[in-house]
Amino acid sequence: MDTVDGVSSFTLKKKTVDIKKLGGRTNDKKLKIKMVEMLKLKPGEKLTCVYQMVYNTTPVILSCIAGSGGLVSGMFNKILHLSLLGNKKEETSYTVPEDTTFAYGLIEINTKGGTLGIKPRITKEIRFGKGWACNISFDGDGDDSCKTLEKLKEEISEKAFLLQPLETLPESSRRNLLKALREIVHDRDALTLLEETLDKEMTECPQSQSVSSFMALLREASSRQRDAVNLLVTALDSLPDGAAALLTACSPETLTVLQQLVSCLMEDGQARLPESLPVSLQEGGELRWLAELLCLTDQKLKEMKVQWDRPELPSEMLLQLLCLVVKGLSPMEP
Repeated sequence: MDTVDGVSSFTLKKKTVDIKKLGGRTNDKKLKIKMVEMLKLKPGEKLTCVYQMVYNTTPVILSCIAGSGGLVSGMFNKILHLSLLGNKKEETSYTVPEDTTFAYGLIEINTKGGTLGIKPRITKEIRFGKGWACNISFDGDGDDSCKTLEKLKEEISEKAFLLQPLETLPESSRRNLLKALREIVHDRDALTLLEETLDKEMTECPQSQSVSSFMALLREASSRQRDAVNLLVTALDSLPDGAAALLTACSPETLTVLQQLVSCLMEDGQARLPESLPVSLQEGGELRWLAELLCLTDQKLKEMKVQWDRPELPSEMLLQLLCLVVKGLSPMEP
């Protein structure tokens, strides 16, 4: 990169662990319960390992202004959102040696049941009244094989079934929920808080006005309708940053085409772009990538998996999440 905000030019590289090979060597290994207990994980804590490191190949010089209150300007002001303190200012610089880790990625290590496992996984428990519950999982493959579209179609259909109660909500409720959701998805913390509130079956959330307002709209909803909303919110919160806001804000015309593509994928195992497309789905449009993703062939899906570098969100999982979001948003759009 070029010099920006008092930082010398530098190049970053990354080292990434082969999650497939690591999982193949470690998954399903039996652990002694005492070893698991020795970890002493507190509620909410997770055991993780570093699967990716980003480092600099040459020394990096950081230039800042020092005030009597500390080093708070330049690049740090932008990244850490700090404000300049004190009146006394003087320039200072610091050199970061080469091969210094700038960032790292973590992936969860599962130890449930005394069995070691390193697999990207998003699991949701969906409750059906007070009688029983089931776990809905979006799993990453532990082997070198790639799921076929036919297999993905079956998995998407099973999960999409749980979204059907959204259609039984009054039209005014669906419209108001979508409006409230559009406001929340721009704040990742608020979206995660909404998911946690739905998980705990709370009726409101005092810490967030937007979340409390959303929960107030569900007061008259049945347990299955709340479960359907919960699954939709979970899928939105699991998408990469920015994707949830784009999808919830798309026009009715765009959502209709996306729903048609998802239906073709689930019914025929192959979707094709229609000749007439809304602007957002045309070449260069903000959601063109999604339209092309929904039209993948088995071969393209395999090629995509080879080039994919997001082990925490495998390409098959992303495709499932996007299909569920489209299926969930469709009945909520007026």
